[in-house]
Amino acid sequence: MPPKTSRREMTNAEKGAILVLYYLFYTYDTISFIVGRPYMTVKNFICRTSKESLQTTRQGVVDRQNFQSVTDGLFLVY
Repeated sequence: MPPKTSRREMTNAEKGAILVLYYLFYTYDTISFIVGRPYMTVKNFICRTSKESLQTTRQGVVDRQNFQSVTDGLFLVY
């Protein structure tokens, strides 16, 4: 069964090319044409990297081990 969409993760080479072209003052349109990605993908990636988050990760997730160590510290203070 073929995939429902043609979405795929950008490679590090594509990410690097987008950033280099952006820092060379190319427009989003030109970057999207050269890299072969949609305009909004390029724009969103550049906005995300300006906030210093190159990886797509979930925020606010704490693993169980760290959560327990934080709660243990709270009981020691009390």
